[in-house]
Amino acid sequence: MSESKTSAWLLLHGVPLTPEVWAPLVQLLPVAIAADAVTPTLTATESSPDVQARLAGDLVAQHCQDARRLHVVGHSFGGQVALEFALQAPASVASLTLLCTRDTPFPAFAQLAETVRKSPLDPSQSLQRWFNAAEIEANGPAVRYARTTLQHADRTQWAAALAAISRFDCSDRTGQITAPTTVIAADRDPVSSVAAMGEMADRIDGARMSVLAGAGHMSPFSDPERLADLLIASARRA
Repeated sequence: MSESKTSAWLLLHGVPLTPEVWAPLVQLLPVAIAADAVTPTLTATESSPDVQARLAGDLVAQHCQDARRLHVVGHSFGGQVALEFALQAPASVASLTLLCTRDTPFPAFAQLAETVRKSPLDPSQSLQRWFNAAEIEANGPAVRYARTTLQHADRTQWAAALAAISRFDCSDRTGQITAPTTVIAADRDPVSSVAAMGEMADRIDGARMSVLAGAGHMSPFSDPERLADLLIASARRA
């Protein structure tokens, strides 16, 4: 049986990003795999106190109805949804890749959420946190995409996601994850820090961790070839 019939990719984006962030990566995956890459839209709302768990539950209902197992990849907010997905549907997860995310609260985002609700943010401030100086200077596709996305972001949804990240905590359940897990950190990411991600990796039996040198929160998307190699290597652990 071909891999496209037995497994698929579930790629979960951060905020205020969109599924389009994965497009350059999907083009680099093996054809049989890329044909079954699912990139859903993750929309945060204030109506649920457990936003990430609710979104994961919706994805489980939509994508766990057949025999295929999923290589689940989550970046940032999407990584927290990926954690919840792996906890809710362990039998459906062939591998789990957690990219620049954390399983513990980041309280400072509560204030940032209020700021985002009240007024637009200068995209350059976020870009400086997300990319290194050389990437911003080069103004490659990932930087241009991020700038445009920031300029057109729905501030209500973005704020809801930031508030959800500020309080998210599944650390007491992270150790229940059974899927082969790869944790990828960026050494210049002040939110999903190397320390926070290392502690998360330690909670997952058999998890492997790699740290990208000189990288910011969005830097992995500046080098889709390298990111594709990392994700394929993670999937091969299944």
